[in-house]
Amino acid sequence: MAEPKRIPPPDPSSPRKPSSSSLLAWAPLYLKRVDRVVERLNKIISTPAGTDSLLNAACYSALLGSVVLERGVKARAGEVVRRAVGEGGKGSNGFLGGGLGFVGGYFGLKELGGLDTAKRLKVLSALISEMRMMSRLFGLFSLWAWGKRVLLRFRNGEIGDRTALGIESVQVFANIIYQVLENGAYLSGKGVLAWNKDRQKAAWLWSTRAWGVHVALDFVRLGREYAGRMRLREKVKEVGEEGIFVGEGESERVFWRRWKRQMVTGMAYAPLIVHWGTEGGVLGEELVAVLGCVAGWSGLRENWRRSGEK
Repeated sequence: MAEPKRIPPPDPSSPRKPSSSSLLAWAPLYLKRVDRVVERLNKIISTPAGTDSLLNAACYSALLGSVVLERGVKARAGEVVRRAVGEGGKGSNGFLGGGLGFVGGYFGLKELGGLDTAKRLKVLSALISEMRMMSRLFGLFSLWAWGKRVLLRFRNGEIGDRTALGIESVQVFANIIYQVLENGAYLSGKGVLAWNKDRQKAAWLWSTRAWGVHVALDFVRLGREYAGRMRLREKVKEVGEEGIFVGEGESERVFWRRWKRQMVTGMAYAPLIVHWGTEGGVLGEELVAVLGCVAGWSGLRENWRRSGEK
């Protein structure tokens, strides 16, 4: 019987490091990819809505990173302190040994250095949040245009679905209240307006509640759209016409992609509205960061997809 072939041992020499020539050869490809990403980001920030979606995702991502890092550092610090105190307590003087152990744990915490990064991320999140508020100071102009379109539909008799138009009308009114109160509270906090602290606090709460009306009506609208789509699907099944079955085709995929995205965004914002609209809040910082990331990245993902369209 023939002997099995022996597999040669691996080459013990270290892998070759990339040379400058090979890096230069790959440079055009990397630059092309970077250029493509920058181009799409430029498309996103070319509109106020796109800029806000990018800032929203960045704001809550920074907050989530801060929370995760802070919790991890504190958990690690707790282990260091417990271990140091335990080892120090083994000495002849338990009190002194424990004190020295605590000092050792303190310096161990300082060496970790993660708390500084967590604080910086939290400051970044707060800064981005303020940038979004400043950009929303001009939101009343877009609300004016939105309200004008709704009024023109009433005046021109282009009512269509009365319930849907009624929902949209209430949303316009709720958003105007939200924007006026938020602008007033923000500018008063900066000393531009003369609202006192109590009035500012009430304005923040009621602006959030007004925004909550908009989100609640979005759920009503999405529920009606879902029911209407299901009725249409059943009607097509009964008729039995070929080639127009709902569930097939690009338009149907676009509808459900939009519907799911808006539902996910609304479900993420709903608990946040309850939190911000309640005095003292009801959610922890971790949950606020996670829900904010869900809502923020849902919007940014859609804008990123659109930026890639020709």
